[in-house]
Amino acid sequence: MLAGLMLVAAAALGLWLAYLLIGTGREAPAVKIYFYQRDTLTAFSRPLSPDQAPLAQALAALLAGPNEPERAAGVKTTIPPGTRR
Repeated sequence: MLAGLMLVAAAALGLWLAYLLIGTGREAPAVKIYFYQRDTLTAFSRPLSPDQAPLAQALAALLAGPNEPERAAGVKTTIPPGTRR
């Protein structure tokens, strides 16, 4: 029973991630990653390259942290510096 629920949850998570990573197809492919801005979890967009796996790009963007303009605007990450995949 528990294994079945875990399988359903994993499938739902996979579909949700695919929707977030691919979007509706109308805009340029991008991934949403989340950082803190003024103690609120906020979505930021990063472009996706067609020659790399979307999930790998999302993870790399998340580990890279906020870009310079975002940091200047007070955007922060809770991932410790030096964290690698």
